[in-house]
Amino acid sequence: MFKEIFGQRKNEKENEISEMIKLIDSQLSMISMEIEKMKNLASKIENIEKKMAILEELIKEQGVEIKPRPVSEKTKETIKTLLKKYGSLNAWQLGKLLNMSRTRCAEYLKQMEEEGILVSEWKSRKKYYSLRQ
Repeated sequence: MFKEIFGQRKNEKENEISEMIKLIDSQLSMISMEIEKMKNLASKIENIEKKMAILEELIKEQGVEIKPRPVSEKTKETIKTLLKKYGSLNAWQLGKLLNMSRTRCAEYLKQMEEEGILVSEWKSRKKYYSLRQ
């Protein structure tokens, strides 16, 4: 009688383990498929980057200048106002104040620095911008 009870429990445990193994194998197959998709995407991205480099060269050969995205004058004025108020800010701080991405703020700040509106200073690992005096 004990053998029958323990034998049944053993069979139940073996069945549970077998089901778990099947589930894990299924998930492993799905992961493998996703990895293959990612490899294909990486290959496609690489091809796109190569084609873009060729296009950039062709455009340069034609003498066409690629200009950066136009900067909104309203945003520039807002940045100037904030810098007057706070003195100096980095791209991250400005992004929080304007509810914009740090990257986009960095683009604005860099362009304004190139135009001579702002000056920058490195403090530790961050670049702070302020209005030119």
